Amino acid sequence: MANIIAATIIPLFLIILAGYLIGRKKKTDITPFVDLIMYITGPCIIFTSIVNAEMTLAQVSVIGIASALIILIQGIIAYFIFRKRKGIILPAAIGNTGYLGYPLAFLAFGSAGLSLAVIYDAVGSFFLFSLGVFLVHQKNDFREIFRLPLIYAILLGIIASFGHIAIPAGFFTGLEMLGSITIPLALLILGYRLSQIRMMRSAMPYFVAGFKMIGGLCIAVLVSMLLGMSGLSKTILVLQASMPSAVMSMILTYKYRNNHDIAASAVFLSTLLSAITIPALLYFFG
Repeated sequence: MANIIAATIIPLFLIILAGYLIGRKKKTDITPFVDLIMYITGPCIIFTSIVNAEMTLAQVSVIGIASALIILIQGIIAYFIFRKRKGIILPAAIGNTGYLGYPLAFLAFGSAGLSLAVIYDAVGSFFLFSLGVFLVHQKNDFREIFRLPLIYAILLGIIASFGHIAIPAGFFTGLEMLGSITIPLALLILGYRLSQIRMMRSAMPYFVAGFKMIGGLCIAVLVSMLLGMSGLSKTILVLQASMPSAVMSMILTYKYRNNHDIAASAVFLSTLLSAITIPALLYFFG
């Protein structure tokens, strides 16, 4: 357990701290870096992760349906609670199932756990870059969804994986290298953003963080019982649903200037709390 914490939580906070220190020393425009993630590195990591995942159609169906139910239920509840501040809906309903969920699932449960975690993350990414973009876009322009390559990366990854489409090794390696930039860059941006804002004195970021993690846990347990899930699939489902708020939700709210201060605070607080909740959940699942 100590090794898992050291290999996931500590590196995350070190990168966030680096971004924070950069922001304290030097002010810069981070918009080009946000666009780099949105249009280049983000699509690459999503596509390559789906293609690399080893999973059967049955696994995809069960955990895919369960993931969609969890995100929809939590998203609908969040919408009615935060409908006057729509930017908050994203960190309240979408978790950090890629940047934190991937390494956690792999280190704790090997490649089998990682494959299931990728499915959950793909479902979450689909909602984040479709309905999520629609919600935070100031004009609620549905066409904005199709201007971002992230949604196409998900669809192409699924087609390539189940269609057994051969991708040239050199080309795929290049995509993987580009995708590997996403996680540290997104965390650096989070740290930089935190250096530029004051932590909200209101209870809102704390409420959002608690709602995401505790609410996701409770909903996941209920959904897994409803679908009769057990074993590794149930474990990964509950872990992924309990992840802190997605770093990408902060990036989207910043891009569209929609409650990004609260979103960044919620992402930071929930990530901090995950240093406690993740070991507790791993202990519970043995």
